[in-house]
Amino acid sequence: MSNGKRLQTPLKKVLVLGATGFIGTYFVRHLNSGTEISLLQHRKKGCKKRYRIYNGSLQSFDWNQLVEIPQVIYHFARIPGRGIAGRYAAALQSRLANLRLINWIKTLDSPPLLVYCAGTLAFGSQHDLEVDEAFPLSPTSFARQYAIGEQPLIDQLVKQQIPVQIMRPAWVYGDGSWFKNFYLHPIITRKKVPLYGNGNNWMSLIHVSDVCDMIRYLSTHGPIYNTYNLFSVKPLKQIELANLLRRITGYPIERIPLNKFKSIDKALREAFTFSLKVTTRHQNLYSGYRFHYPTLESGLEQVWQVYRNNM
Repeated sequence: MSNGKRLQTPLKKVLVLGATGFIGTYFVRHLNSGTEISLLQHRKKGCKKRYRIYNGSLQSFDWNQLVEIPQVIYHFARIPGRGIAGRYAAALQSRLANLRLINWIKTLDSPPLLVYCAGTLAFGSQHDLEVDEAFPLSPTSFARQYAIGEQPLIDQLVKQQIPVQIMRPAWVYGDGSWFKNFYLHPIITRKKVPLYGNGNNWMSLIHVSDVCDMIRYLSTHGPIYNTYNLFSVKPLKQIELANLLRRITGYPIERIPLNKFKSIDKALREAFTFSLKVTTRHQNLYSGYRFHYPTLESGLEQVWQVYRNNM
């Protein structure tokens, strides 16, 4: 496969790694009913019968056990670790696991496209600069460790030994993950919208449904050996996000000084001061995608209503 070549559509057979995580769970739901879906499942969660389930971990699964070779392997799996030391250990394990996966793919006559989901923390805090996919990586916060595990996949963009794409979602909001823990839950319990620090850091956001459909769209329409930044609206300051949530929920803003995070992992403080204006080099390609939530207000309203109704 060459740099400009695209995957043949439609998707018939796919393998999803990390299908029980926040994005992975949504992604499986967004795949077409005509797609034959296989999942590598480390922790059993009662997946629906229409999926072919392989039990095992990214570290030890024997890839030769696959009944059929998929067209695409969607990789959302990340070995977790707590604290800096735990994340470093997990990152080293992820690196070895990803190398093992890459080496297996190299042995195949018709290798699948490997689509890896990373994140924009890898670019570091760049303040007022607009950052596209060609911007040098300078990981911050949790990405300082994550980058170790991701490096073998990033290397393939240059080596081109296997077909690969790297997807880099900006802040992914939805009923789960960071947005639930640091916005939805505090709003419900404290009846106030949190504002972390001075709120002057730039944020780029995208609804989890749009992340899933963009990944599916780009994996079939986007050239391989490319990185794709995923975002749905123009960057805004964190204080603008807080004001938008104030209007949607009707609750006042509560400032949370960052010194309240002193007893918490330094990476968390870095994440909430992380400032990045995400853009893309693929404007023409992206123009072919239609967002479920083209405005941040419509997406936040949907997430707020779903979360409130489920309380």
